[in-house]
Amino acid sequence: MLSVAAMMTGALVGATAVLNGRPRLPLLLALALLAIVTMAAIVLARADAPWARAIVRK
Repeated sequence: MLSVAAMMTGALVGATAVLNGRPRLPLLLALALLAIVTMAAIVLARADAPWARAIVRK
């Protein structure tokens, strides 16, 4: 349900930006969002992340 709401919100924001603003604005927003998600994925996928280490019990 959350994914459907996110898609609808994105469609409404994109359509509003195209109709009332500059046509390149939705592409710029999508590029910025893609860059943020890519950087987050790179940071979280590091092998030395604390949550990726094995638990050693003594």
